[in-house]
Order: sequence, then structure tokens, then C-alpha cells
Amino acid sequence: MKAQTLIRDMETDIQNLEKDGITEIKLKNFKAYLEEIKEIAKEQEEKDVLQTQRDLAFYAAKETSKIEYYKARAKRNSDGFHAVITIGQGALKSGALINGGACVALLAFIGNIITKDTSMTSDLSTALLIFGGGLLFAAMSSGTTYLAQVNYETKKIKKAFIFHYLTISFVTLSYLSFLLGGLQSWQTIHEWEPQKSVERVSSIQLNLINNN
Repeated sequence: MKAQTLIRDMETDIQNLEKDGITEIKLKNFKAYLEEIKEIAKEQEEKDVLQTQRDLAFYAAKETSKIEYYKARAKRNSDGFHAVITIGQGALKSGALINGGACVALLAFIGNIITKDTSMTSDLSTALLIFGGGLLFAAMSSGTTYLAQVNYETKKIKKAFIFHYLTISFVTLSYLSFLLGGLQSWQTIHEWEPQKSVERVSSIQLNLINNN
């Protein structure tokens, strides 16, 4: 029980005694009255302590639940972020791999055919240039990925978003370059006419024989 409440109760009791015509209180009776007040105050204090403990326990449980919820949420976000990074790294590597592999294969093909037929080299060189551009875009996307990560770490969100979208654009251009280069190569090979090449080689051989 609070001190003010006790004081009010004591004042009320005194006023009631005055109404009953009692103007003096024996010391023994007053001490007994004080002991009774002390017992009431002690019981109320114990109740207040228990209520405080219950309130603290409830608050602690509530806050612990919130903390665990935010921990789980942060873990899900972290796992999702790492998954996005892993997928993005795979996309970057794929762009570099397919365009680099196409460049090597096309160079080997051009080196093999250039001694036999030069009619395809011009168009195949264009396809090679496109594959090289795709490889360059893949390399640039690696750089913008690094810059995006640095800006995310330094809380420069606007710059991080710019480099993030640049990375996506470069990766997309890398795949488009592979597609265009593949179409160019397919069209060149599809439109190649071996008969004309054979006739051209035969004419060259005849000219050499006639000159001799």
C-alpha cells in the first residue's frame, strides 16, 4: 500500500473516532493500530513485489520473443541475400564463359578454314567481334558488382543501386552478345556455298598450272 493511501486511511479513522466522541487515544491502542497498519503495508508491499516480478517476467518474455523474431527475419534476409549473390556470381561467370568459349572456338575455326576458303572470314570476324564484346561486358559487370558491394557497405545506397543496375545491364548485354554472335555465325555457315569455294580453288589451281 502506498504511503499516501495509508495516510488517508489514518485520517479517515481519526475522523471517525472524533465523530464517535473519542478525543484521546491510548498509547497501547495506538501502537496496536500502527502494527495493524504495518501488517497491511507489508502484505501490500509483497503483493507489489510479486506483481512487479510478474510484469518484468512478462516484459522479458515479450521482448525475447521480439528479439527471436527479428533474429529469424534477419537470418532469412541474410540467407536470401547470399543466395542472390551466389546466383549473380553464377550469371557473371556464365556470361564470361560462354562468350570466351565462343571466341576460342571461332578463332580455331577461322584459323582452320582461312587456308581453304576466305569467303566466310569477314562475316565470322564480325561474329568474333560480337563475342569479344560480350566477354568485355561480362568483365565490366564484375567491376560494377564490386563497386555496388562497396557502396552498400559504406551505406551509399543511391550509388549502390546505380552500380547494381549497371551490373544487371552488362550481364544482359553479355548474353545478348552471345545470342547475336551465335546468330551471325549460324547465318554465315548456313549461307556458305561449298560448291563456289571448290570452284574457286579449282580455278586457282588451273591458273597456277597454266602459268607453269
